[in-house]
Amino acid sequence: MKKILFVINTMGRGGAEIALLELLRSMRKRDYEVSLYVLTGQGELAQQLPEGVILKNKDYNNISVLTAEGKKVLFKSSIKALF
Repeated sequence: MKKILFVINTMGRGGAEIALLELLRSMRKRDYEVSLYVLTGQGELAQQLPEGVILKNKDYNNISVLTAEGKKVLFKSSIKALF
């Protein structure tokens, strides 16, 4: 079985995120062990990950990066990552 790690900035409602979900859905589970790491650790689309995809983020936040509250969380996590 081949292992694949996908890395993406967020899992918000964007074109790249939706395309990634479609790609993950089309992969044959018996051929690949698929993991995902989200750089910001945030976004509502992670709830739609296909069964078997391993989310590598320990403290993932399902809040949208497009809302005011989501932008605050994103800003705080970005500042924290810098230090």
